[in-house]
Amino acid sequence: MKGSSTGARPTALTKTQQFEIASALHAVVLDELFRATRWLAPMAIFHGGTSLALIRGSPRFSEDLDFMVDERATSRLGATMQKLRAKLDLAMSLHYPDGVVALKGPRGKEVVTWQVVWSHPARRNTVMVKVEFFVTRAGALEAYRATHELPSTKGVVAVTTPIPVPELVSAWADKIKAVATRGELKWRDAYDLWWIARRLGGQEDLSDQDRLEALEVSAGLYGKTLEDVGRGLGAVVASGALTDVSSFEADMSRWFPPSLFSRYREAGLFGEALASATREIERARALIVAGTA
Repeated sequence: MKGSSTGARPTALTKTQQFEIASALHAVVLDELFRATRWLAPMAIFHGGTSLALIRGSPRFSEDLDFMVDERATSRLGATMQKLRAKLDLAMSLHYPDGVVALKGPRGKEVVTWQVVWSHPARRNTVMVKVEFFVTRAGALEAYRATHELPSTKGVVAVTTPIPVPELVSAWADKIKAVATRGELKWRDAYDLWWIARRLGGQEDLSDQDRLEALEVSAGLYGKTLEDVGRGLGAVVASGALTDVSSFEADMSRWFPPSLFSRYREAGLFGEALASATREIERARALIVAGTA
């Protein structure tokens, strides 16, 4: 990125530029974090929306890097993140000269959070990536179905280290759990459910029991039961939010480049996505009812 001449007024980053820079930060953090820690499943899992984007090809932009980490693997997490900050500075300077990377944190105990903030003297706005580590009890991730994949980053920085990520059924269960327990529907969860469901549709060997077991594991990691999840899903359905396509589209405009958002909307894909998410929620409710009867 080119700087401005002396005295020139700083300009704002476009949405596309913000996505590009955040994607570069994502790649550096992932590569350096797993290179330094040598984490493998079941000691750590990279999950959530950014995992879906980098591993499963979801076009939805996601800001945060979300990890589940066994408590036994966190003893040197602070020192690792501080070393990572120097790597971030060097890697980003190669592609975005004069930019500055700041690392803020940690905050929290059960969920330990750092913020990576990129700024540039020729730009008014900054780019922030939140790095969150949900600390699980020892051994809790052993029942979580995971695999190891090399992220397919599309930006200027590549990830060269295989990363432990959810199997698709675990990603599905995580999103169902999130919809049920957040207290208020986040539209991005509905979109992600649609994206996951499209890929799960081709897995003919995946049984209802596989889904139910994955959901019980995901819920248990957060101290929830299947009954808790069932009640939460029922509340979301009763709220009527799953029929509000207009609000869904309005929120999705934040997470897509403008041209791609327009193509999605013109093709009616947001309405399709919300309808698919509703079917997945109803499927999960039916599985819970049958499995807990």
